[in-house]
Amino acid sequence: MEKECTACKKVFYVRPSHFDKRFSCSKKCQNINQKNKIGKLNSNYKGGAKIQTCNFCNKKFMPNFIYAKRKYCSTICSSKSKIGLSRELHINTLKYIELKKLNGLNNPKKKCECGNKKDVKSKTCQNCFFEKIKRNSNCLFCKDKFIKKHSTTKFCKKECHINYLKNFYSGSKNPNWKNGITKPNKKIRASEKYIEWRNKVFIRDNYTCQDCKTIGGNLHAHHIKSFSKFIDLRFEITNGLTLCFNCHKKLHKNMNLKKGF
Repeated sequence: MEKECTACKKVFYVRPSHFDKRFSCSKKCQNINQKNKIGKLNSNYKGGAKIQTCNFCNKKFMPNFIYAKRKYCSTICSSKSKIGLSRELHINTLKYIELKKLNGLNNPKKKCECGNKKDVKSKTCQNCFFEKIKRNSNCLFCKDKFIKKHSTTKFCKKECHINYLKNFYSGSKNPNWKNGITKPNKKIRASEKYIEWRNKVFIRDNYTCQDCKTIGGNLHAHHIKSFSKFIDLRFEITNGLTLCFNCHKKLHKNMNLKKGF
């Protein structure tokens, strides 16, 4: 059977069993018809949402749902009504809380000497507390005044912290101390003076091997005059050459060189 669509007004075919039920030709037209039936056009419309009054505090409120019927404005009022509290006691408690807030703001005990707010237990506000820390802050190593970013900071720089640890944990003060077992040759090669000499040699030669002329990689600083015989020339830059691992191994055939040398 043929029927006219209520939304787009097109003629479409319908089964005789669905003639009284179907009014749209497609899902799009069905959605349009449902949107047009919102509110008063809907057959189930009952006047919309209405303002309701709370049975406990007599406050006017709008319900969350359109057709909801609620007795109380909130869960607090519903719980208090179940307990058996009166409406007058509820109003008196609200007034007491408001007066307590006003008295707390004007109370001189809750204000610092500067006029800012502070906690009940604390003696001063945060600004005054940090100013006191700034006045009494001195570095443990260099003993210079500095502004603390945190209450636990004790050093003005990282260098001061490193130098303090070197002096505090050096030698017999270190927990890993074993009565000076390390050899003097190993101490010299692990010292800062030797590391500075090696880096200066690499910078002079642009990090290139002077024999095979490979750039970068596992480079070694070779002593032209031997490290053990010529003690005075150990830390001179003219006595150094940059060599790769394979080229350095050719010169020291009897030595057990490793890649971590």
